[in-house]
Order: sequence, then C-alpha cells, then structure tokens
Amino acid sequence: MKTISISYEQRLNINGNIGYVDFIGEDVIVLVNDNNATEVINIKDIKQIETLTNNLQGWSTKDIHYN
Repeated sequence: MKTISISYEQRLNINGNIGYVDFIGEDVIVLVNDNNATEVINIKDIKQIETLTNNLQGWSTKDIHYN
C-alpha cells in the first residue's frame, strides 16, 4: 500500500489520465482534463499516480492510499 498527499486543483497523472483534481472522495478522485471533461477514478483501481504540479498546501490536502 502506497500513500500520496494530493490537493484540489493539483495536476495529476493517474493511470494515464491527466487532469486537475476537482473532487477527492473516500473511494474516488475526479479529474477534469484539458477538454473540461471529467474522469472519475476509483482509488482502489489506481496502479500509477504522478504529480505534475506541486501540492497546493492548505487547499484541502488529503492522503490517498493506493496499491
């Protein structure tokens, strides 16, 4: 189990889906991509996650646990 701290509006690459964090739930992360389309990603399905922008401290930072 790996842990990463992410925050709203941070740009991520999750399983090849790139976008800005719009919502962080208990089970899902919602990304908004460059075409303003939303991508709902189940946290349990995350195999790879990469931060593309710095963590915006103080803007609702949450720890995500994934495989």
